[in-house]
Amino acid sequence: MLLEMRARTVHEAELAYDTDERIFYNDLSGRCWESAEHLNAHFDRVEGAWKRWAGGRMCALCAGYEGFQFDMSRLGVLYRTRAQQALERCFDPMVRWGLADDPLLRTTQRYLAMAAHRPSHIYGSKDEAVAVIRGLRKGTIALATE
Repeated sequence: MLLEMRARTVHEAELAYDTDERIFYNDLSGRCWESAEHLNAHFDRVEGAWKRWAGGRMCALCAGYEGFQFDMSRLGVLYRTRAQQALERCFDPMVRWGLADDPLLRTTQRYLAMAAHRPSHIYGSKDEAVAVIRGLRKGTIALATE
């Protein structure tokens, strides 16, 4: 079953959780954070949905970033802090897609993965990212650490 939480504003992600596959979807594509309040509200919303839907148990995360925008110079430290906390408490593995057009955000995602001692798992599309989660679980895909 797919549980969904639609975005109400341009600052909110589209969230979903597949109860059968235990994959949490966080799609920030086309979204924009203009303040720390937007960023904090996002992570609070994600964590609340994760607790309700996954029961507070670790699950896979598939995150989309195509066209996502925020001021990395102003909000980067807060973003790294909140993302690191979410990775440690909520999600493993985490795969990302849609970062091809933003080298700074792509680099930040790689940094977060390295800080968590995990591979960054960045792919071109959502379908590729989901296929990797499935392959990792089935043992048909093995990824070397970066």
